[in-house]
Amino acid sequence: MSTSDPAASSAKPQSHREWLTIPQLAREYHLGRDKWRGFIVRGELAAINIANDPHSLRPRYMVSRAAVEAFLESRRVVPPAPKPVRRRADAATPRYV
Repeated sequence: MSTSDPAASSAKPQSHREWLTIPQLAREYHLGRDKWRGFIVRGELAAINIANDPHSLRPRYMVSRAAVEAFLESRRVVPPAPKPVRRRADAATPRYV
């Protein structure tokens, strides 16, 4: 099996594609890096810190595609149910008070 064979390379699991960095998220979803960092810091989006020192002031976050999909699903907008149409009472309709 040669490494130049395209069928052989597609058969291998692409685990590096399952994780995204913040710049990759920003490019793919057209949303700023600071927005994504905010979602992570507030705990809305699950991520891991791959920095050499986990307590450093400069974290390097990686986010799984599954976490991004779950995050986007949780923020899905559901349209409200339609309000019932209220009909105006006719003057000919008797009112029993």
